[in-house]
Amino acid sequence: MGATSTLGVPFLRYVPTKANRNAWKLSKEIHSMILDIVKDRRGSSTAKDILRVILEASHPEWQARARSEVKQVRDGHLPDLDMLAKMKVIKMVVLEVL
Repeated sequence: MGATSTLGVPFLRYVPTKANRNAWKLSKEIHSMILDIVKDRRGSSTAKDILRVILEASHPEWQARARSEVKQVRDGHLPDLDMLAKMKVIKMVVLEVL
């Protein structure tokens, strides 16, 4: 659903138009796929794996931004608390996931 399809009408995304029904269906399929992946990996997964799956599935551009930020701040060293405080994108991602 593009920006031109809303025409500035409030709450149009909640109206059951053909485009909205299609978007809702795709959203449900994506969420179902993510849950299936998480359930399949639950026995050996960690919070990092779950976060990675969510980022890859729904927002690959944020995953790239987060990875780039970690590489830049870390600069080849092991992360410490001072480095974590500088990672604004990572903080945003973690807060959004929680």
